[in-house]
Amino acid sequence: MARANNPTTDKVTDHSYQKMYGHFLLPMLEKFKFENRTMKFLEIGLGCGMSYGPGASVKVWKDIFAGHDVDLWEAEFDAACVKKSKSEGKLDGIKVVTGDQSDPAVLQRWVKETGGKFDVIIDDGGHISKQVLNSFKALWPQVNPGGNYFIEDLQVAYSPFWAPPGFPAVTKVMQAWVEVLHVGPNKAMEHHKHILSEYPLPEGLDMIVCQREACVLHKDAKVRR
Repeated sequence: MARANNPTTDKVTDHSYQKMYGHFLLPMLEKFKFENRTMKFLEIGLGCGMSYGPGASVKVWKDIFAGHDVDLWEAEFDAACVKKSKSEGKLDGIKVVTGDQSDPAVLQRWVKETGGKFDVIIDDGGHISKQVLNSFKALWPQVNPGGNYFIEDLQVAYSPFWAPPGFPAVTKVMQAWVEVLHVGPNKAMEHHKHILSEYPLPEGLDMIVCQREACVLHKDAKVRR
């Protein structure tokens, strides 16, 4: 389905994220449909900075979500690009918030404008550690119990541009969380403790599943909001 679109999102060309979404997103869609519930969905990164232009993944989501009740949101840094895309009809039926995902004030504005309480969040934004970690810190509390938070393009985690001084590589943070899930915080290895002091295991996080270049973090369905 995704490969038939022009342009084609790099989610299924340069990457193979259809595996992750096939395992986790599609069953959620069917569950919500069976229960007659609306799924609330946010993707960070409309694609304004991509060589093929914005909206490639939006086309995929609209195709996949056809026949399902989904409240679809996109977040994008480039407000001018969003305005142009809207004028060209590329964002019909899609709600968009704009701003810098590394800015906590912007992230709180996104929560206010969208109303939060998402079932699915996908971070396919700028991929810089500061952006990914600040976004997760602000938006994870807005993931509903039983929801999933997807982080793409983790292959850049150790590249100097995407992991500048002051913020740990995103993969290092998740490795520390995996260890806490396995053995508990008191038995975590010393080289993880300095990360855990700043990024403790998020409340409700009960599972991290990774594929090549991406991971999904699941929130316990029983956790209280």
